[in-house]
Amino acid sequence: MDCGYITAEQHVKLVGWCQEIGKMLGSMIKNPGPFLISDL
Repeated sequence: MDCGYITAEQHVKLVGWCQEIGKMLGSMIKNPGPFLISDL
C-alpha cells in the first residue's frame, strides 16, 4: 500500500483475510486431530 500498488481499501481487505487465515491455522495447530490423515 505504501508503494501505491494497492489501495487502502484493498489493504484492509487483505489484512482481514490474513487475520482470518491466521486464526484458522492457530486452531489447526491447537487441535490437529481432525486434519490428520489416518489411513496411512
